[in-house]
Amino acid sequence: MRAIKTIVVPVDFSDYSNRAADYAAMVSRQFKAKVVLVHAIEQLTYDVSDTLWVVDHYQALRQIADRLMGNLSKRLARQGVRAHTVMLRGTPALRIIEEAKKRRADLIIMGTHGRTGLEHLLLGSVAERVVRLSPCPVLTVRIAAPRRKGRRHSRPAPLI
Repeated sequence: MRAIKTIVVPVDFSDYSNRAADYAAMVSRQFKAKVVLVHAIEQLTYDVSDTLWVVDHYQALRQIADRLMGNLSKRLARQGVRAHTVMLRGTPALRIIEEAKKRRADLIIMGTHGRTGLEHLLLGSVAERVVRLSPCPVLTVRIAAPRRKGRRHSRPAPLI
């Protein structure tokens, strides 16, 4: 078994990816591994306004993402982990995998929204594609759904 030296953490700034970053910090401290935070902005960040002008949103998204990446990096630093940040442009799943290969990552830790059904069909799953195509093991982190009052188990009610 190979030692864990480099951990790639894809982030979309959701609670799910923040939780994954916290897991990565914990694993990083245990193995003294470096953490690489990766954010990918979709290639097609254009919009056609009502005046039929094509608007490029990339620069605005990049500025926001840079600030959020800096905040996340500082949060990990407070946990004793130094994280390197990488901003990419393109299809998130493919760019994450390219970055993991480039950095010879030993592990990818990423959040998953746990979408199912029609929502999954329409939106797809970056995590699912990364798991299927990754050159290294992938740990997916999902935030547990809140438990409903009065129920001891989280099993769904039977359909009658």
